Amino acid sequence: MFGQAIKIALSWDMIGLVLHAVDGTRIRADVSRNGAWHREDLVKLCERLEEAIDEAEKQVEASEREEIGEYRLPENLQGGEPLREAIHNAIGELDRTEQNHLHPSDIEARMMLCEGRKVFAYNAQVVADEASGLIVAQDVFNDQNDAHLLTPMLDRVKQTIGQTANHTVADGGYSSGQELLKAEEAGYEVIVNLGQWVNPTKKRKDYHSANFTYDAASDICICPQGQELRFERNKMSRRGYMVGVYRCHGARVCPVRHLCTRDPRARMIEVAPYYQALARQREKQKDDLLRGLLKKRNSIVEVVFATVKQQMGFRRWTFRRLANIKAQWALLCTAHNLSKMYQVWLKRRYYHTTIHANQPGFWATASWSCC
Repeated sequence: MFGQAIKIALSWDMIGLVLHAVDGTRIRADVSRNGAWHREDLVKLCERLEEAIDEAEKQVEASEREEIGEYRLPENLQGGEPLREAIHNAIGELDRTEQNHLHPSDIEARMMLCEGRKVFAYNAQVVADEASGLIVAQDVFNDQNDAHLLTPMLDRVKQTIGQTANHTVADGGYSSGQELLKAEEAGYEVIVNLGQWVNPTKKRKDYHSANFTYDAASDICICPQGQELRFERNKMSRRGYMVGVYRCHGARVCPVRHLCTRDPRARMIEVAPYYQALARQREKQKDDLLRGLLKKRNSIVEVVFATVKQQMGFRRWTFRRLANIKAQWALLCTAHNLSKMYQVWLKRRYYHTTIHANQPGFWATASWSCC
């Protein structure tokens, strides 16, 4: 239904391919924190249960030596083994999904910051068109941030309307070097907010890592003073990929060392595999025109979420599981688009009726029906 509505909008020339904006919003899942599995709580509960069972078993052994007959565990610990097994199974599921919080009623929901609170939620994404305000692509993920969702959403645009816009803008949540490289390789023109350093009118640190240049041919980094930082070693980054570590060897005679670093071993720079893609994005955003496009992002895409949450009153999913959530979001986005398309249809119908009403004999031969 969503795709069919977009095809109609395309046939009406409603959709521009000049500027699109991508963004996401967190919407609460149809479960609460009650009854959820929280790793820290489960581990503590398991430890207390183990201690209680061990203590009770010791009392059983002591009683059997001193008394005749069978001594049973206290009533509140008779279900200890099934409870222990249930806790171990829950912790095992947390390990399998690499999560610290899960809800057994909706195992695919994730804890996210939603309207100022940490709750179980899903990440709803849209790509909106500047010319019409229509949603040209939509999807839902359980990713807790947007870092790896840029190219998947642009892929959705291409699948829906056959091509992407001349430029697609996104906020800082999408500023992943890996995604920027993927977008370049796919031929997508993107402008992603990388921070205030790209705006020369704003104050920035002269010795920020963004002002260091990496020379791939010589495999060295060049600082703003022209000093070389040479390769030292590779290490695993917090984001899970290898980065190269480059360190300055001229720090002893550097006149601005106190401005550059407090590290007693001299300044160090990490170079990721996607450094060049980030560098090209930084260079692109030195263009005033492109920075101007980035400033339009709020007015293009934020209004979509305002419509869904405020006008349509949708702030919580009414289904569970990701497949059902995706269907619900597609229907909501279709309703959003149809409301805009209806206004265009009314104007065209009025224009068509007005033009033909001026023709001789129109009122005598006109036939009316419900649309």
